[in-house]
Amino acid sequence: MVATASGSERVVLYVRAGCHLCATGREVVARVAEETGAAWREVDVDVSPGTRSLFGELVPAVLVDGVLVDHWRIDEARLRRAIEAQAPGGAPGGAPGSAQGGTAPRSPQGGTASGGTASGGTASGGTA
Repeated sequence: MVATASGSERVVLYVRAGCHLCATGREVVARVAEETGAAWREVDVDVSPGTRSLFGELVPAVLVDGVLVDHWRIDEARLRRAIEAQAPGGAPGGAPGSAQGGTAPRSPQGGTASGGTASGGTASGGTA
């Protein structure tokens, strides 16, 4: 499937202009989404101050069903597993795309993309 803008996509890729890792991440997301049939969309983090403060330098970042799957270097196998692990509409804690509207994305370890937790590490690489 191609990148769309309806808000019902399971996969959301956060990027910024001029980011070479974002271009590579876009290729990975497009390929995996096409192979799995998952709808995806791209969001420029610099368009909104809230989104910019949430992700900071953690771009590209990819979320599946509102859960942070990867950032910086998008791992194709990890993204595919995340898409295939959850049936559409079955996202824990909300509907697909629930990371929109100012809600912090959940990391696979249970924290947020910007803060993390002491038990599972942080998605931002900070200390616990």
